[in-house]
Amino acid sequence: MSMPAVVMMIVAMATLWGGLVAALVNLLRRPDLSAIDDPGTQSGSHVESGS
Repeated sequence: MSMPAVVMMIVAMATLWGGLVAALVNLLRRPDLSAIDDPGTQSGSHVESGS
């Protein structure tokens, strides 16, 4: 691979992983409480039909 291609790949990977780390830090510092408060989106909850 040429040098410009390697540099571009490193920049793209740093942008991708940097955004992922920033999103994770943001969620850990301020969790999305609206997802916790909504009873329809809790994992493991399901509605059984009565028939």
